[in-house]
Order: sequence, then structure tokens, then C-alpha cells
Amino acid sequence: MLGKLLKYELKATARYFVPLLATFGGITLLFKLFMAMIGFGNDPLRMTFSIFIVTIYVVAVIALFLMCFIISFYRFYKNFYTDEGYLSFTLPVSINLQILNKLIISIFWMLVSIAAFLLSIFIFLAATPYWKDFFHVLSLSFQEFSKIDAGIRFLFITETLSALVLNAVASPLFIYLCITIGGLLPNHRLAASIGTYFLATAALSLVSNIVSLFFPNFMNFTGLEEFCYYLMPMVLIGCIIEIFVSFFLTKYLMERRTNL
Repeated sequence: MLGKLLKYELKATARYFVPLLATFGGITLLFKLFMAMIGFGNDPLRMTFSIFIVTIYVVAVIALFLMCFIISFYRFYKNFYTDEGYLSFTLPVSINLQILNKLIISIFWMLVSIAAFLLSIFIFLAATPYWKDFFHVLSLSFQEFSKIDAGIRFLFITETLSALVLNAVASPLFIYLCITIGGLLPNHRLAASIGTYFLATAALSLVSNIVSLFFPNFMNFTGLEEFCYYLMPMVLIGCIIEIFVSFFLTKYLMERRTNL
């Protein structure tokens, strides 16, 4: 059943993401063409055009990831807290699977968007004077990183990858929880969902600041070793707690408290 849900959700979200990614790709190619036309140099006119193009490109990148967030928010809200909710809640599928379905598709499109962004960087830099500079800086970074103790390098890579994976899971689930809490107000669900998200984000930021006051060593690190031993474990624990709280509280509220 999960496979059927994933197939349907993928088709439904593709209607938004395919045009979005195509537009982003078109903007990248267009800006690449403009950069090739104006050339590279230090004269004021070329510098002005280059800065303008890069600025618009950065805005396009921000818009791409912002739309990923908005579409994820919208699809969950639309499927469960609009007229479609009557159908979604009567499907012979558990709430667990329905949440998992939304989560997997959300992560999938986020990965596709990241891949599109990295490809656009490659296209943007290819055959430009910055291409060699980019790889030179990358090479120097790897050389410096290789000088660090092997154990610390392994710990840093492991913790960083774990944090990225956990955050990719925690972020959509946190959005789903906020929508579900907002859905408890039948007459103002959308506004309540958005308000809940901003209030909950502010509350988490406040909690983080309070924790940093009581445990200053977790925030005041001077090197990579302290970063791996103090800050990253706290980040990983925080993500795991957020995942479990968001998932099970969303499940509970959808099963017991939702009133369409």
C-alpha cells in the first residue's frame, strides 16, 4: 500500500516540481549565456552586470528551496485539512503510512533540488576564469583537512552526514506537526498552522539559547575537536528528539483530535 501512496504522491507533486526545476534550469542557462556574452574583466560595466546576474541567481536558488518548503507545507495541509481530508482519513491506510508517504516524497524532492543546485553551480562555473580558482580552493581545503587527526576526521564526517540525514527527516515532520496543531482550529486552520510554525520555531530558538547558557562548553568551541565532541552530539540528540516528538505527536493528534 505504501508503494501505491508513493506513486500517487510523486505524480501529484511532480506537477509543481517539474515546472519549478525546469524554470530554475532555464534561469541557470540564461544567466550562463549572459555571462558568456558580457565576458569577464575588471571594468566597472562588466563588474556591475556580473554582480547583478549573480545576485539574481542567488535569489533563484533561495526561491527554489523556499518553494520546496512551501509545497511540502501545502500538500500536507491540502490532503488532510481541506475537503480532501475526508477522503484521506477514510482510506484503508494507517496514519503512520500516510505520514511516511509525505515524508519520503518531501525528502526525495529536496534531494532532487539539491542535485539541481549543484549541477547549476557546475554549469555556472564551467569554462570561466573562476573554474580553476574553485578547484584550487577545494584542493587547499582537502589538504588542510587531511592534516587533522584521522579519528577526528572520521568523527566529523560521520556526525556531519548523520546531522544532514536527521535534519532532512526532522524538518518535514516539524512542519507536519505545526500543520496538525493548526488544524485543531476548524475555522482558521491555515493561519493557525503558519502561526504555529513561527511560534514553535521561536520557542526552539529560545530553548537553544537557554541550553547554551547552562552548558557554555557546548557552544564555545575553539577547534574541530571541540566541535565534534560538544556541539555535534547536542545537534544529533536534538534532531532525534525532534523526529520522535514530531512524528508521534502528529500521529496522536491526527488519530484522536482531528475534527473535519
